Amino acid sequence: MEQMSAAGGAAVSETVFYSRHGNSVAVPSEWFMSGTQALGLSRSEMDHQLLQRAKQTGVLVLEEAHASRLICEREEVRGRSIVVRKLTPLPIEAVVRGYLEGSGWKEYSESGTVCGIRLPPGLKRAGKLPQPIFTPATKAEAGHHDENIDFDRMAKMVGRERAEQVRDTAIALYQAAAAYALDRGIIIADTKFEFGVDEAGRLVLIDEALTPDSSRFWPLDTWKEGASPESFDKQYVRNWLDSIGFKRTPPAPAMPAEVAARTSQKYQEALNRLVG
Repeated sequence: MEQMSAAGGAAVSETVFYSRHGNSVAVPSEWFMSGTQALGLSRSEMDHQLLQRAKQTGVLVLEEAHASRLICEREEVRGRSIVVRKLTPLPIEAVVRGYLEGSGWKEYSESGTVCGIRLPPGLKRAGKLPQPIFTPATKAEAGHHDENIDFDRMAKMVGRERAEQVRDTAIALYQAAAAYALDRGIIIADTKFEFGVDEAGRLVLIDEALTPDSSRFWPLDTWKEGASPESFDKQYVRNWLDSIGFKRTPPAPAMPAEVAARTSQKYQEALNRLVG
């Protein structure tokens, strides 16, 4: 039985339909009626179509039995839904850095380390590191900032074997993505991944990956060591906030339309360079 994301709603009574593999599942009537109205079908028409197509092509269950929701045939939800699996997230941001910028540059300037990792002396801001480094962070509550931690602390939180698996996987993902982007004129200076585990204990990449919100994207043609580079990511917004003296505490200032538009343009340019 597969799951899909859907909006919430209250269950009233239940109607039994077939799941993808022929098993029955209880679906709240209120959800069922909402779906039939959205699709312009009467209940009997929807009932007939679902039962017939379930046997022919399979249907997708929006959530598991105890929180069951509307069942829709694949084509009727294509483009406005996603198939998901429920996983247990690890409480770690798996950050990989290939260049020295942001909080990493700040720490290095003060101590010569980044998250407890000793780096060679004489590195410059925005400079390329000798090799990518793994610098985990805790996942903070909403409204709070993540905290950089060292690898040993991460190992205590999730176990050393799992920590090593996350580290090695994150670095491999970063290296592959960075090489791909560099060929297209973009430096991925750093990025963060999130991972979860399934019921069998297998590691799974979750949440967003390699986006301008989770990475630093720099144009290769204007990048140089020693200065904060131009970017295709949310650093543009950070720079604007710094320019107006925002102290990073609520409430946030209203963003001017031109700043929002320019940020959108940067994101779109990064997309065009990477995927054409």
